[in-house]
Amino acid sequence: MKIKNRYLVVGLSAAIIGALVWGLQFFMELDDWWGSLGMSMAMIGIILLVKYIRMKKDEEYGELVQMISQDERMQFLAGKAWQLAGLVFIQIAAVAVIVCKLAGREELMLMASYAICLLLILYRIAFAIVKRKY
Repeated sequence: MKIKNRYLVVGLSAAIIGALVWGLQFFMELDDWWGSLGMSMAMIGIILLVKYIRMKKDEEYGELVQMISQDERMQFLAGKAWQLAGLVFIQIAAVAVIVCKLAGREELMLMASYAICLLLILYRIAFAIVKRKY
């Protein structure tokens, strides 16, 4: 199954890279942020590996995961969820721009504005790619 192999590859990669980044924090005197990033990646990798092992042991569960990942209804729902998440993000960021401007926090206002602009640019690019594809 392709899905099982994907969980194995991504899980191992994330676990190894995360452990390396976490280990480098101790040897290279990096910020705590790097250690947190490494530990988070390692945990994600371990979770994916556990899911891979479960799919390998329980064939019925593996078939269920395979079916769900290829189901058109689930893909449609995932697309709608991303659409709603993007819309809500833009609205929250727009409110943050106004609040930060009124509070005199120019740097935060700029970051929220840039986030909105980046998301809209990515949307236009993705729309052009999807429009050409379909």
